Amino acid sequence: MRIKTALWGLLLAAWTTTAQAAIVYLTDGSRVEGTIVGATARDVQVHTAEGTLTISAEVAAARKLFERHDWPSIDVSRRSIEETAATVLNILAEREHQV
Repeated sequence: MRIKTALWGLLLAAWTTTAQAAIVYLTDGSRVEGTIVGATARDVQVHTAEGTLTISAEVAAARKLFERHDWPSIDVSRRSIEETAATVLNILAEREHQV
């Protein structure tokens, strides 16, 4: 089984109980580090040393990329790691049955 990953313009976040630390790779190749302070379906706000940055172009580009390749997307904002893992396993099982 091969799992595809795309790191172009995607938000990589490590969720903890107190804060959501993030490393964001922007489409221009730059990298931003900070803490996620808000997120919607259209953008993500990241607090950095320079201030708060709203990232929307990368979120839109990632959504289009995922749709174009039919890659699933999971909202993990209110899920435990166990719930997220179960969802991933369910998606993989569904995809195996389709092949």
